[in-house]
Amino acid sequence: MANTRHSKAGRFVQQRLFSGLSDFIELEQRIADLPDEKSRGDAFEVFAEAYLATQRKHDAEKVEAAMVAAALRAGAAVTHATHALSNDTNTD
Repeated sequence: MANTRHSKAGRFVQQRLFSGLSDFIELEQRIADLPDEKSRGDAFEVFAEAYLATQRKHDAEKVEAAMVAAALRAGAAVTHATHALSNDTNTD
């Protein structure tokens, strides 16, 4: 945890939120069970930081899409502006 940048990482580690997970669905459920949207968002950010820090190779586009989908299923809000844009660039 010495290298973590997220201020809430220690709290979630103490709560053992990420301990003993067997699959991603279990992680999603634990995050969804947190009491409020802010906690769910923080937990997912901590997970994403840890995942990206520990994986040597990943296709950024696939990872981002999977993380956005998981965040939405867990009840988090997507705030990155490009996720709100449509593919239709017609401004008529």
